Amino acid sequence: MTVIMIAHRLQTIKTAENLLYLEDSTSVLSAQKGTTEYNDIIDRLEKTSYAHQNEDEVEGDSKTKKNRINLASMSTQQSLKDDNQKKVED
Repeated sequence: MTVIMIAHRLQTIKTAENLLYLEDSTSVLSAQKGTTEYNDIIDRLEKTSYAHQNEDEVEGDSKTKKNRINLASMSTQQSLKDDNQKKVED
C-alpha cells in the first residue's frame, strides 16, 4: 500500500516511515525513519518550509506560561481575599 501525504504540520510529516523529498525538478531524496537522511530532510523542512511553526510553538509556549501564571496569581488573590473575609466575619 502506498500513501501520499500532503501535510500542513511538520508533526504530521514526522509520523511517516518513509519520505520522498522533491528538492527540485531533477532531484528526489528518499529516506527511511531512523536514518541520517531522514533526519536531514526533517532538518531542512524545519529550517525552510516549516520554520514559522517553530516560532508559533515558542510563542504558544510563552502564552501558555503567561496564562498559567495569571491563573495562579488570580487563585492566590482569591484565597487571600477569602481569608481576609473570614477574619472580618470572625
